[in-house]
Amino acid sequence: MDSGQARWLGARWSAITEAPRHVAIPSVAGAKRLLELAGFEAIRWAPSPLGENAGHIVLSLLPAAATPRSYGETGGLALLARRAAGAFLMAPSLLLAGVERWPGGAEARAGTMFFCGRRPGGRHVS
Repeated sequence: MDSGQARWLGARWSAITEAPRHVAIPSVAGAKRLLELAGFEAIRWAPSPLGENAGHIVLSLLPAAATPRSYGETGGLALLARRAAGAFLMAPSLLLAGVERWPGGAEARAGTMFFCGRRPGGRHVS
């Protein structure tokens, strides 16, 4: 919830609009705290790949371009136009996704993130 996408897109952000797929969307601090409460230590995080985060921006701006929205449709020019518009929006969305994590480093935030940690005893789980 503390990503640029959450701030820029608000209620249009695809992580919000895909409910009930996302039941909770924690901040980085919230996710870290949940992992700590579950007994993990040495917790690290990193942004998802740039293309994945750009895809979330596109789906936030143009939800009709999503594949699940296309299931059951017979096709036609409207479907093709929505998919082409989604592909066209990827270039500026890649730029926005890059800006979102700049200057980056250890504190980088993005629309979607990966977290990993270690349970005491040395066993790695991610």
